Amino acid sequence: MKRSLTSRLAPLLTALIAVFVWCPVEQASALRLDPELHGICGAECSTDSSGLATLSPLQLQIFSEMSRAYGIALAPLMISPANTIGINAVEADFSFAFGNLTDSGAVWAGATEGKREVSQLSTVRFSLRKGLPYSFEIEGQLGYLINSELWTLGGGVKWALHEAIAMIPVDINIHGGISRLVGSTQLDLTMVTFGGSLGTQFGVLGLFNLAPFVNYQPVMIFAGSSTLDATPGQFDPPGDTAGGVSAFVFPRTEELVQRVSGGVRFLFGALRITPEYLWTPHQQSVNVSLGLNL
Repeated sequence: MKRSLTSRLAPLLTALIAVFVWCPVEQASALRLDPELHGICGAECSTDSSGLATLSPLQLQIFSEMSRAYGIALAPLMISPANTIGINAVEADFSFAFGNLTDSGAVWAGATEGKREVSQLSTVRFSLRKGLPYSFEIEGQLGYLINSELWTLGGGVKWALHEAIAMIPVDINIHGGISRLVGSTQLDLTMVTFGGSLGTQFGVLGLFNLAPFVNYQPVMIFAGSSTLDATPGQFDPPGDTAGGVSAFVFPRTEELVQRVSGGVRFLFGALRITPEYLWTPHQQSVNVSLGLNL
């Protein structure tokens, strides 16, 4: 007898709840990895004719490195093989990404709530995929940065140019995605990904399906800020800059970061398990995806 939708979703929802319960909560109002961008400027900045801070090249570099670290960690992930899930399939997916920074997080540590060096940015994501005709696949994705109040909302599309042909057993696709940061009134962050995948798939002793793959998925990171108070908690009379800068803003930046990943999907009937390793010049992560065909 075919299992009901509720019974199929139950294990995935249980895992989702368990992870959010496990994630440590440090404060009720703000968590350790939440951005506090006034820590980059402070009261020592000089002002221009408009009364806003004149940011130094070093301060702009610190903001750029911080935005890049957040952007890489929160950018959409394609933890799936090169083939699509099929025209009639719907798949729910829950994934963990354990990220380690190779660049030093000490330079922007003062611009976070925790005020200490950052060496890891780990995330969890929930995705929902739907197969479409002509080897297309669409996806919606919700992401969360552990130890923060930062979330992302986004989606993506995948098109398999070549899949499931026995004569040439190589699957090829192109894909793209976009996600937007929510949960911060200071940091404005958007990530756009694009790229392609190469892989194959085969059965193993009639027990499960194995699908190794490699992904090339660069990410374009667009970052900026709102107008920020350099000395929060202090009263600054209008037009008075004698005590220091009262406001500043980081101009919008954009940066392209190369990403390469490789993994293997294990398919056991309706259950899918996919470990993956993702590399960038600034940050690497080990990703694990748990999927369920609905």
